[in-house]
Amino acid sequence: MMIHPVQRVMAWTLVWTGLVVLQFVLSAAVDVEEVHHSSVLHRHKRDWKFNMYFAMEELPGWLLPQKIGQLINTEVEQKPYTEFQISGEGANGLFIVNDAGEIFVTAPLDREKKSSYKLNAQIRDSRTKVRLEPDGEIHIKVLDINDNKPIFSDIPIGSVYERAAKGTEVLTVNATDADDPKTANGNIVYKLMNGTNYFRISNQTGKITVEDSRLDRETQSQYKLLVQASDMFGKPGGFTTTTVVTVNISDINDNAPAFTRGIFRFTVKEDVKTAFEIGKLTVKDQDEKQNKNPKFTIQGNNDLFFVYRDDDGDGALIINKGLDYETNPSYSFMVTVSETDVVQPPDSQGSVVTSARVLVSVVDVNEPPFFTQTEYNFQVPEGLNKNKIVGSVSASDPDKPGSKISYAIRSLKCPLEINQQTGQLTVKEKLDRESEESHMCEVTAQEEPPSGLISYAMVKLKVLDINDNDPVLVDGSNVYICEKDKKGEA
Repeated sequence: MMIHPVQRVMAWTLVWTGLVVLQFVLSAAVDVEEVHHSSVLHRHKRDWKFNMYFAMEELPGWLLPQKIGQLINTEVEQKPYTEFQISGEGANGLFIVNDAGEIFVTAPLDREKKSSYKLNAQIRDSRTKVRLEPDGEIHIKVLDINDNKPIFSDIPIGSVYERAAKGTEVLTVNATDADDPKTANGNIVYKLMNGTNYFRISNQTGKITVEDSRLDRETQSQYKLLVQASDMFGKPGGFTTTTVVTVNISDINDNAPAFTRGIFRFTVKEDVKTAFEIGKLTVKDQDEKQNKNPKFTIQGNNDLFFVYRDDDGDGALIINKGLDYETNPSYSFMVTVSETDVVQPPDSQGSVVTSARVLVSVVDVNEPPFFTQTEYNFQVPEGLNKNKIVGSVSASDPDKPGSKISYAIRSLKCPLEINQQTGQLTVKEKLDRESEESHMCEVTAQEEPPSGLISYAMVKLKVLDINDNDPVLVDGSNVYICEKDKKGEA
C-alpha cells in the first residue's frame, strides 16, 4: 500500500539520515565479513566477493538512481578493460550496473509487492566481450519502511451475558499490517479508547474481556467500543487505525416479577362458560420474554377461579366453575406472583408488588324460567273424566323471583291440559289404557309473554288399568255340562 505523499516525506525524514549510514555500515560489513563470518554477507564459493545487497523501498524520486552496492570479482579485480553486466529479475532497467560494477536502483520499490530479487552478475572483457569469470548469483533484498497502516479484518461484533465474571472473554479483534512483521513496522498493539470501566483489551492479542461484573442489560444493552490498532509498538511516529466494536449484553433471569398495580377489577357475565378468560393480571418483569417465568397463586380455598401464565408472562384469570349472579354477585380474593429460578439477589428488589387484590363483579344476564324438574312423571287410572287433576309443573324466573310465569303444552296429541297461570295438569279427554298406555307431553314456561324467554320440560303420563272390560269367549267354543253335575264342579 502506498502512503500519502506528505506521509512519505515524513517517513523519509525519519529514515533518510540513517540511509547513508546504512550504506557505510553495509560496506564496512563487507570488508570485515571474513572475520565475523556473517550469515548474510559472506564470500561466494567462486570469486565473486558478495552475493547479497540491500535496497530501501519507496525511495523518493530525488534520491534515484540510488547506489545499493558494488560488484567485485577477486580474480579480475586488478585487470584493466573489464565491464560488468547483470541479468535476471529487474535487470530490464529497474537495476543497472556500470562498468565499474556499481549497482543502482532506478525506480521506487515496493516490498509488499516483491521483497527480493535474484540476478546473475557477469564480468567481461570490454574489448572482446568475452566472459572473464563464471556468472555469479546475487540477491537484492528490499528493506521495509513503515508505509502501511494497520487494517482491521472485519466488523467486530460480540456478546456477553450480563453479570459475567471479570475476565470473561467477549471477542478478539484482529488487525493486519502489510509491512514486514519481523520489524517494528508490522508489529501491532491494541488499545481500548473508551468503555474501560467495564472492558479491557490485551494490547498484544486484541482479546477483549470483562473488567467489571456489574454489567446490567436492563441498564445498558449494548456498548460501542472504540479500539485503536498501532504499528511501531504503538510508539510515536507510527500509523494508527480505529474500529468500532459492538458488544451486545445478553439477558439472564435476574429480575423478579411484580404486578403492575395492587388492585385488578373485572366484570363478567354470569352465563360465561367454564374456562372463559376474564382478564389479565399484568406483570412487570424487565427481563426478556424467554426469561419470564412467573407463577401465580390464589390465596384461600377459592376453586371458582384459577390463574395461569400466558405467552407474554402475564396472568390469565380463568373461570373454573359456573357463575350465578343471584347467588353471589361479586368476588374478592388475593393473588401472589413469584419466580423460583431468578438469579439471587435479583436486580428488582424493595417495593415490588408481589400480591394484588382481584375484584370480580358478576353481571346479571336475563335467564329463562327454571323448571323445578326437567322431567315430570305421573300415573293415573284409565277412565278418568275430563278436567280431573293429574298433577302440576312449576317454574320460576331466576332473575325476578315471584314474577308471573305462563305455562303451555306444545305436544298436539297430549291428552292433558295445563293451567296457564298455575301449571296444573288436568285430563282433557277420557283415557283408555287399552288404546294407549303412556303419553309424553312437552310443556313450556315463559316469562313475560309473548316475547319472554322460554324453558322446556317433559311430562310423562302412565295410564293404569282398571276392570272395565267383560270376559269374552275365544273362537266361539261350545261348553257342555251334565244335568247331574253339582254346583262348582268342573
